[in-house]
Amino acid sequence: MNWGRQAPNRTARSRLILDLALLIVRCSVGVLFIAHAVEKARLGFAGTAAGMARAGVPLPHVSSAYAIVVEFLAGGLLILGEMVPLAALLLIADMCGAMIFVHAGHGLLSDGGGMELPLLLAATTLLLGVVGAGRLTAGWLIAVLRGDCARQKGPRDAHLTGRGARPGRVAAHPAGPPEELPGFSHTPSSRQE
Repeated sequence: MNWGRQAPNRTARSRLILDLALLIVRCSVGVLFIAHAVEKARLGFAGTAAGMARAGVPLPHVSSAYAIVVEFLAGGLLILGEMVPLAALLLIADMCGAMIFVHAGHGLLSDGGGMELPLLLAATTLLLGVVGAGRLTAGWLIAVLRGDCARQKGPRDAHLTGRGARPGRVAAHPAGPPEELPGFSHTPSSRQE
């Protein structure tokens, strides 16, 4: 019996489903953060700072600038799937500030101004920061469009093979062979081992 091992096609299909789910979650959360940044930007830094001052946020001018810039840029990074751990860290700090200074006194549910939405955004962003972006990222798309399916294996790729990075070794792009995705064909690079 083959206990504990999946057939290769089932493993590839499960990995593709995970990558698609991570793409959907990244894009959804990223769009929400960008929408909130745009909403704050429409008020301007001074208008957002005035609202934050009324809510009791310390250093409201600095806090408003941080919220607008981080929500816009880090939201974009989530959508692109690039630098996700850093983006997650910055966004979690932003949402913790929102929960503590703005929403905590209003309970949990959002209908009364509670911390439901920032808590959900922080938790989802934490999950993305820990699990990672998945393989369907802007970097992967660029590599596929360039036809460059080989790249240097780095420390962040250790989870893909279960082994640590080995300098000097060239491996398939973390997205795996593009033939796992419809519409792509793959010719192995002569540099691969």
